[in-house]
Amino acid sequence: MLRRIVIVLLLCSFAAVGVPALAQTPTPAPTQVFNYWDAGIRLEYPADWAAPQIVVGQAFLAPVLAAGESPVNKPFFAVRLVDPQREFNLAKDAPLEALAQTVALSSGFSSVEITESATASVATVEAWVVRLAAKVPTSETDATPVEIIGQSVATLLPDGRYITYIATSPRDDWSSYVNVAAAIMRSISFLRSTGTPAPIVGPALMSFAPGAVTFNTPEGWVENAESGINARTFYEQNALRYTDTSGYVNGPELVTLAVPMQANDTPTSALLRFLGLDSGTKLRTLTVGGSQALPAAELTTVKDISAHALTFVAFASQDGKTLNVFRWSSPGMLIEVLRPTLEGILESIKLMPAASVFAPPDFAAFAGIPVSATSDGALLIGSPDAPVRVINFMDFACPYCDAFFPTIHQFMLGYVKEGKATLEFRYLSAQGEISLLTGLTALCAGDQSKQVEMYELQIYLAQTQGASAAFTLDNLMTQAAQIGGLDVTALRSCITGGKYLPAMEATRVLADQIGISEVPTVLLIKESALVTAATATPVPASYTQFDPTQDLAALNAAVDQLVQ
Repeated sequence: MLRRIVIVLLLCSFAAVGVPALAQTPTPAPTQVFNYWDAGIRLEYPADWAAPQIVVGQAFLAPVLAAGESPVNKPFFAVRLVDPQREFNLAKDAPLEALAQTVALSSGFSSVEITESATASVATVEAWVVRLAAKVPTSETDATPVEIIGQSVATLLPDGRYITYIATSPRDDWSSYVNVAAAIMRSISFLRSTGTPAPIVGPALMSFAPGAVTFNTPEGWVENAESGINARTFYEQNALRYTDTSGYVNGPELVTLAVPMQANDTPTSALLRFLGLDSGTKLRTLTVGGSQALPAAELTTVKDISAHALTFVAFASQDGKTLNVFRWSSPGMLIEVLRPTLEGILESIKLMPAASVFAPPDFAAFAGIPVSATSDGALLIGSPDAPVRVINFMDFACPYCDAFFPTIHQFMLGYVKEGKATLEFRYLSAQGEISLLTGLTALCAGDQSKQVEMYELQIYLAQTQGASAAFTLDNLMTQAAQIGGLDVTALRSCITGGKYLPAMEATRVLADQIGISEVPTVLLIKESALVTAATATPVPASYTQFDPTQDLAALNAAVDQLVQ
């Protein structure tokens, strides 16, 4: 719904422009402040409006929409960065009047009528205003026209980029909106990088398991997972995220990615290949990690319209098999202001002595570990007589579950293989059909006592191919052929026949009974605390929940404490 709204508003920004004269009698001034860093402007908007929606080069402000309500049925205010040459084939120094009129008439709607055109000013800078009336379809699926009036203002930013301010509303709402739009226009001022504080890197420790690395971020920053790839994003918790697919926020942001390295790769060669650049492209060389002095490569690019800057810093994992790519994004005007923050993050980097998550599965390493199943079909790895059971509710298509994989991998080769704990895998369909397929594949492999191998293989595929590409039935069967002794034909028949659908449903029921709503969720249980419900699903009478962002040492310690 949000994406549809943005698209409709974009259509409106081309179709309908025309607002009041800037000298209208003001209503009470808007009180919500919006610093739009890509455009380098500050403005105020009404407190009862929705939060701004931002795409690269554009920002939209409007009242809150009711469910199913079309955006064109409400007033809105838009800020749009414009490239006159590329978008409209205008001369670079074309008059502002020509730009304002071209933007107004470029919608393709035959009903657009320019009613007035005059000089104006915005934040003491010369501008041109075009007022018009138009008829706009209610939505992409509803051709019912909405009569709109408003205005478009074209002007130059101090850095030479062109910008338009567009305010429109349905004709019937214009008399009540006109002064609000005028107040927003009067509130506009230019932001300055001088004196803008940069986030200070503090003791907040973040870990990125796919790259086996830890680092510090500023206090108040949060972490998000990126779906389908080995990536995490980190940014200030109140920052506005763009509503497009760029992944940017309205401010600084760090994205960490893990990429397989090839033999004889250096950080420079691996980063160039990852970015799809020619081998002759010049990169800056540097070191990260403070006293560890890890060799790294750096490249900065700047987007044309938004001037948004991307800095890529790449360095190898401890085993040299994984390239860590730190993508630092910032508004162009804050590149220098935010550089100390990036430097602080890079200085804090520490590599973890974990095996590369991209190493091909070593199936032989798990030889001798007992394999069995619960009464409702869940997979059990390890001795049935182990004093502690660790239940891992997971989903192969979930990036957070992939991030926990190195810990589980080492745990199986340690405490599980030694008989100190039993590991129970519970597959939840958090990502829909793709999750269901991977869960059934792992359970069906258990029919042939190949559940550990299939678990390791599916994690490897998710990390190296991405979930959407890796987890198709045909690809899984092709990849499964590398597991020695596995009958792929029988595996496919088991999956397509839905043999373990009841087991997947039993796991969902168990999760509901316990109150589990996210993956991964890890429970530590003494075997004596397991009871059997009427559904034959083992339900823990008591348990300890383990934080999956912690490392192997913490998991081992939690098991030891439970035994005491």
